[in-house]
Amino acid sequence: MENYNKEFIQSDKEIESLLRKASDLFKRSKWKHAILYCNKVLLKEPKNKYALDLKAMSFSSLGIFEEAIFCFDRSLQIDSQNYFALYGKATVYSKMRDFENAIKYCDICLKIQKNPEIYDVKGNALVNLRRGKEARECFEKALEIGSEKTHDL
Repeated sequence: MENYNKEFIQSDKEIESLLRKASDLFKRSKWKHAILYCNKVLLKEPKNKYALDLKAMSFSSLGIFEEAIFCFDRSLQIDSQNYFALYGKATVYSKMRDFENAIKYCDICLKIQKNPEIYDVKGNALVNLRRGKEARECFEKALEIGSEKTHDL
């Protein structure tokens, strides 16, 4: 039993180390390398939503949007309320110019948490669909929430 616990702790530490390395590579715009480290984590822990989300963001940064959506979907199978994955899908759909789906995922995000960033994504999607009045409402809401957060500091 003691050996099992040691192996488990070592495995956890190794996964944490791999995720830190992947995150560092992502921050340095080395997205292909970040994906490789995420894959190492996923070989050990196939349901690691952090590795899936980081892998999805890396694919998105590389412009490989279908793979990004696939990874976010896998993450959402693990946790359907994963705000980060939902927000990621909204932004990827927006980059793909699939504004209807971007809005759909923005609306799901807004049911979980209201923040200025998601209102901006939704507002930009609405602008692209020539729905100016709705877009303006989103941008105003983003400013309102942003100023509330500033006052809280």
